Amino acid sequence: MFMCKGLKPYSIVEELGFKYLLYILEPRYVIPSRTTFARNIIPEMYQSLRRKLQLKLSDVKSELESVSIAIDIWTSRAQDPFIAFNLQYVSPEFNMESYTLDLEPFSGHHTAEAICKKLDEKLEDIELNDDDIEKFVVSDNGSNMLAALEQSSEDRRLDREIAEILRQRKSWEHLKCFNHTAQLAITDTKRDMNMNNVIDKTSRLVTRYKKSATAKEALERYQKDLDLAPHSMLQRVKTRWNSDHIMLARAVEQKQAIINECAASGESCLSASEWRLAEGFVQVLQPIADHTDELGSQTVPTASMVLPVICEIQAELQEFIQKAPKGTGIQFARKLLTNVENRFFYYNSKEVYKVAMVVDPRFKTLLEHESWFTTGKELLIDEADEKYLQRIQKGLVQTPQDTETVGDTPASAPEAGTKSSKWRHLVKKSVNRTSIASTSTERRNKI
Repeated sequence: MFMCKGLKPYSIVEELGFKYLLYILEPRYVIPSRTTFARNIIPEMYQSLRRKLQLKLSDVKSELESVSIAIDIWTSRAQDPFIAFNLQYVSPEFNMESYTLDLEPFSGHHTAEAICKKLDEKLEDIELNDDDIEKFVVSDNGSNMLAALEQSSEDRRLDREIAEILRQRKSWEHLKCFNHTAQLAITDTKRDMNMNNVIDKTSRLVTRYKKSATAKEALERYQKDLDLAPHSMLQRVKTRWNSDHIMLARAVEQKQAIINECAASGESCLSASEWRLAEGFVQVLQPIADHTDELGSQTVPTASMVLPVICEIQAELQEFIQKAPKGTGIQFARKLLTNVENRFFYYNSKEVYKVAMVVDPRFKTLLEHESWFTTGKELLIDEADEKYLQRIQKGLVQTPQDTETVGDTPASAPEAGTKSSKWRHLVKKSVNRTSIASTSTERRNKI
């Protein structure tokens, strides 16, 4: 378990420090060899946990309404490709359950056909390859993922040159990962605004402070002289946009120390205009960074947050464009707003996000002014009626004596006075609508 939880290599059992630790704990214990762990202990542990998961799913399957499966392909540092499946669902006791179904080698070409076959095999393995339980499969926006997981169009179904498995009707609904879509919108904007030059230049500065002890010590002296926080510089990870934001945020925090150190050492630094662009980049993307962190949660459902988050992001960008001083990234914000609207249109057209938002007590009273709110409400009522009939047919509930419809009882929403509320723009709209409605009512009463 120590190896699995800590992702430790098998060779750790041969390290002197580890052997000494176990000797102190229990001198009589004989540590199995790394070969024994690799060939017997870990595989047996894997099979045992797999059987337990299958039993657990079998126990709750009859009461599950839907499940979510995240699928991703990644490559290790040794350039070995893997495919991973993560299962999430809400238990009958309303607890969020999350399990890694598998992480297995994925050799060969990562074609749409290969991905679709892998997912089909995995659903068959856990006995979910039917229409009894709704399945939502989440992936990135890769063309191979979209071709593998989206429902085929009529033209594709008739195209005999496409693999049969891709032409068949899928037993799941595909959803695009929100955070990956946000990353694509930001990547588009960085390219359009030539922001990559500033990011690359900052990355080279960070590399210098990471590799040169002299430069690092000089920076620390300037931090102390300027009474700045003694923080180390942070390097980005090229495949993650938020690492660009984190790197630039730290650089902006230490701006004056960096400028002084570069001037003293004769090294090139960001120009005044580049610093302003970096500062604008950090300020513009901070709200997006806050929201995407929350949307990446594995402990709470997040589908209901997608549409409210889009509203907040668009409102934040519009506010920045209107109020920010010139030269602080307004053009970057304008371009990002355009790319966000283009990329996020997909989510506004998806029924599942509308239904999820309507049933979330945080948002259902805040977004009533949106044109698709009524649509989401109607979809919810239709889906609730359909699910209820299905449960009656399965014998899970008694035949109702009286039928009820979904009411309009207002739910508790975030308070308008909440400090630094992530939903402040939605709250503001809700308060304004209430105020206007009250004023109209008073005028009618006077008349």
